[in-house]
Amino acid sequence: MKSLKYLILVILVQTNFILSQTKVDKIDSLLTNAFRINEFNGVALVSAGGHVLLHKGYGFYDIERKKKVNVTIPFYIGSLAKQFTSMLIMMLKEQKKIDYEDSLKKIFPEIPDLLKPITIRQLMTHTSGIPDYYDKIELKPGLSNKDIFNFITEIDSLDFEPGTKYSYSNTGYVLLALIIEKISRVPYRTFIIYNLLARPQMLGTEVADMEKHKPEIRAFGYKKDGSRDDYNFLTYGAGGIYSTTEDLFIYDQVLYNQFLIPDSLLNKAFTPAKLKDGSTINYGFGWQIKEDENEKIVFHTGSLNGFRSFFERNLTRKNTIILLTNKTCERLKEIRDQIVNILEGKEFKYLEAVK
Repeated sequence: MKSLKYLILVILVQTNFILSQTKVDKIDSLLTNAFRINEFNGVALVSAGGHVLLHKGYGFYDIERKKKVNVTIPFYIGSLAKQFTSMLIMMLKEQKKIDYEDSLKKIFPEIPDLLKPITIRQLMTHTSGIPDYYDKIELKPGLSNKDIFNFITEIDSLDFEPGTKYSYSNTGYVLLALIIEKISRVPYRTFIIYNLLARPQMLGTEVADMEKHKPEIRAFGYKKDGSRDDYNFLTYGAGGIYSTTEDLFIYDQVLYNQFLIPDSLLNKAFTPAKLKDGSTINYGFGWQIKEDENEKIVFHTGSLNGFRSFFERNLTRKNTIILLTNKTCERLKEIRDQIVNILEGKEFKYLEAVK
């Protein structure tokens, strides 16, 4: 009987391995096809239950020199940086150095009166009413956080009363980075290195707040036609970070074990924010939220110049999808949907070339 149980266990393990390999082949085939039709150029990581199924590069990180992508190459991740900025704010909260209801008046008493009632929570949840600087100022190379703060001090109206609506605002996250510096009394880059990146050894992640801080070997951004469209700002908080799929997966995994902050704090990041009228939005602290009675998913996207990024964590199934690209790949959500179909054992479709 004991040998029979052992044989059954071996068969189950082998069957699961074969099924996993089948899924890996399908995901690889999906991404290979996406690369062939010019809809994916970068690195993908897919894990199920915390186990990596696929981690592979497709295409080139330097098209001019025909340098092939590999899984160690840092990509500019755009707004995926918002989850890191929110994490630093939560760390300061845990240290009792700030409160989410602290107003800008308390931190920056010199700012215009219309901004003073806005809270840290409203900045994190995009409910502050502060206009997005992407829509208001010239996005010139070398744009800095100082430029954004100067823009903030000159605005004469908000888009809406703080706390009454949701409107995505990169400006708010630049302000959060400046709050981190004001409270911690060290540069954002220093604070994130010692309080977040160094602890789980995320060695491939870099804050590009100065030109010299960009990784020496990194992916360059391109348009669909292959012409260069590289990241050229120096802002941070809302973006400004290069990272790798390896590091983002490390981050994904440590979030499950209270390594950085307690779950009692972290879970707030994955909780839909409330507006003043009691209604909720599908955004927490640096994460978009999708949930029903069966599962809860948190995710975020990033987009700037030639770079596009996608990071999804299925908190129920502990599945992870990370897609980092550098060639204006606008169909990452479609790729994600087909990867999920494969993981769930459903039929999947290859992306069709756009005519």
